[in-house]
Amino acid sequence: MDLKKVCGDIKKRDIVLYGDQDEIELFLDTYYDLLNIHTVITEFKEEYILQPYIRWNIKVELFDEIKLSEEQLVVICSSYRFGLLKRYLDYSGKKEYKDYISQELVEHLVYHKKLMVCMGTQLMQQVCLFLKRHQKLIEQYSIIYYPEDGLMEAYCNRLVEYVHACRCCDVYIRSSCEKERFPLKIPGRKVLNEDCKIITVADYCFGGYYPQIIKDRNRVNDYLMRERIRLDMDYETLAFSRTDKEILKLCQKQTSVNNIVEILMDVNFYSQETVNKYFSHELELFRQQERTADIKLSDFIYNQKQKYLCCNLNEWTEPVISYISNAVVKML
Repeated sequence: MDLKKVCGDIKKRDIVLYGDQDEIELFLDTYYDLLNIHTVITEFKEEYILQPYIRWNIKVELFDEIKLSEEQLVVICSSYRFGLLKRYLDYSGKKEYKDYISQELVEHLVYHKKLMVCMGTQLMQQVCLFLKRHQKLIEQYSIIYYPEDGLMEAYCNRLVEYVHACRCCDVYIRSSCEKERFPLKIPGRKVLNEDCKIITVADYCFGGYYPQIIKDRNRVNDYLMRERIRLDMDYETLAFSRTDKEILKLCQKQTSVNNIVEILMDVNFYSQETVNKYFSHELELFRQQERTADIKLSDFIYNQKQKYLCCNLNEWTEPVISYISNAVVKML
């Protein structure tokens, strides 16, 4: 879908903002001098009474008391209420893209850039940060990142916004592991443009540097992952938590803490042959997993194995992020 044709010239339309105060203020700071921002609408009487945007000379109107014209374009400034606010506008007869859009699409329209949507793990977020520093690339592309855990059922509003953006994107980049973990979150050709370029990045756990780690989470960890939202527990901590089998063995033998430290700090605790054999085994597993990815990492890992490439099983360091980012630029 060509968003510019459906939405028209955004600089010639009267803009109405709808969303959360902090995101609306950020939007006003960014686009106040570039767009004709007409008013802010809200369903909260407290916001209407306070009129918090007075320094921009922008008035707040109640949603139920204002009649939106066809010339006005509503920009939804809310990451985690997008689906709810979209529903309000749909019920009032407004059409997606023609009458309202997400704030994430505004840069694409204002500067006439192509749109790049990235979805996946923390690796993809770091790749996006690298890409946004590439001067020639950001002159051509507006880049949006959606985290994998932000698209789960508990964050359905964010998922709705993600699909909203995917229908308009020119380039779609995702972690290859997402197809196995979240298959319903991967948009097909019915959602993406026919000429949208799809790039998959090999983003799997690599344990080659950690022969002591038991990869499989235990039952307690799985329970906490399921209940993490109700228990208000940090996703990153749970996702990356694993058991150290060597520490576990020593604890079962009731070894003291000081002795455990002394034993594990011995440079000969693992032989060089054991380390090399384990690394090769893990690299071969990784190579098999990445077969369908457009950007593969196994050869890079092998050639750079003397460098510190992983923080843990799931987090990669700067050389890997830089390598992936440069590979994306070359493909474009």
